[in-house]
Amino acid sequence: MHTQLLMLGQLLDDRYQVIQTVEASRYVQIYIAKDVTQPGAPQCKISCFRPVSNDYASLEAAREIFSERSAKTISAQ
Repeated sequence: MHTQLLMLGQLLDDRYQVIQTVEASRYVQIYIAKDVTQPGAPQCKISCFRPVSNDYASLEAAREIFSERSAKTISAQ
């Protein structure tokens, strides 16, 4: 079991409220959040990266991989 980086219900930047954990692994945790500042509270994904090493080369490689992912608004169903 992996320690959660964010808590359900947690509000980030006074805007995004975490509502669901989608994936939790050793390296990344992905959450669904709602934008409480927008009409209809559209949902988005929040990815949290947890580096397993703090040496420069590993962090730089991880930054490149992680930056390739983009947050996408997901349509409310």
